[in-house]
Amino acid sequence: MFNNQKVFTSGWEFDRSNLDLRSKFQMINVALILASIGLIFGIVGNLYKGTYGIIPLEIFIIIMNIILFFVLRKCRKSFKIVSFIVSVQFSSFFLYLYYMYPPESLKFIWIFTYPIILLYFQDKKYAQYWMAFVVFFVLIGPIQSFIEVKFTQFQAVYLSFVLIIVDAIITFYQNKMDEAKDLIFEQQKQLQAQVD
Repeated sequence: MFNNQKVFTSGWEFDRSNLDLRSKFQMINVALILASIGLIFGIVGNLYKGTYGIIPLEIFIIIMNIILFFVLRKCRKSFKIVSFIVSVQFSSFFLYLYYMYPPESLKFIWIFTYPIILLYFQDKKYAQYWMAFVVFFVLIGPIQSFIEVKFTQFQAVYLSFVLIIVDAIITFYQNKMDEAKDLIFEQQKQLQAQVD
């Protein structure tokens, strides 16, 4: 029988003290699966339009996602390195789309999924560093002279502003969830103490 709970936790068991880690395993597995589906959709769209330039990169990322998906199943301790690789992969891919394609192609829209994915499976401190890294490269895109970026400075600032707002909303939501989780855990301890 197909057990989707095991699929998204990479087949590992988690006790009550590791529920946060279980959630992160679930998120990174969902991110790898959905990113690969999105990339396949992108390949089909690019084949249909006859734009073949990005297809090798999309295929490479799909292969990387499959490898990372199975690495998580072989070694539970690989989570941090896998999350780091996924962060590098997502950052590079989104910035590539931003730098190489004009705004009207709407390929840059994928960048809005970035904070959701990154902030959930990274430690909060490191997630903010990654966000700052991406926002920095979005902002300098129109003013640097190495690569011709089709975005205006206003569009770059606007895009960065939206990323920061999404980041703030997710961080606020995550903090509230952590507070609720801590409160529930404390109430369970008190209840257990009373029962004992």
